[in-house]
Amino acid sequence: MMKRMEEIEHYQETVRRRYNQIAYADVDFWVQESKEEESVVRDQQPAVVHPIQITKLDNHKEPQVAIVLEKPLDASAIDEDLSEPRNGTLPSFTLHIPPQKESGTFLSVPKHVLQNLCDYDARYRQHLKGIFLEEVGQFNPWNIAESLAEELTEEVLTDVAAELHGFCEDYAEAVFTSEFLQVAE
Repeated sequence: MMKRMEEIEHYQETVRRRYNQIAYADVDFWVQESKEEESVVRDQQPAVVHPIQITKLDNHKEPQVAIVLEKPLDASAIDEDLSEPRNGTLPSFTLHIPPQKESGTFLSVPKHVLQNLCDYDARYRQHLKGIFLEEVGQFNPWNIAESLAEELTEEVLTDVAAELHGFCEDYAEAVFTSEFLQVAE
């Protein structure tokens, strides 16, 4: 028995030596190996630290911003009548916004920007109406989806329970066989 153990250990040692001494005939492998060794040597040497230089590009230009001169809008300006021209100021284009529970910041924007925002809001609300599913008469799509989900879940759970039950029976039979039938033999 001890002799067999020594043979196994000797064989394992031979396999280890062979595994660690693999010789490749590929020239590309040896070139790559030498590059890796050089990089290891370079990594071990302290690196030269170069100072950081921050420069500003000469051709960098700030983007031009269109400034619209309007009277700033504050919370009390919402209720003011815009039909009266003010002396020395441009009229502010605002939309009457009902008071909200949440606090916010009112912005004064040009008329075309406000119109674009209103158009986008209208398109978005139309999109929401198009995708929203409402119940019509006795037809309620959400109830149908819910009942289908419940049926599928019930079927899957039944299948999983049956598979688990079969597995447990097989396992119990295997345990019974291994414990009691071997003793009887």
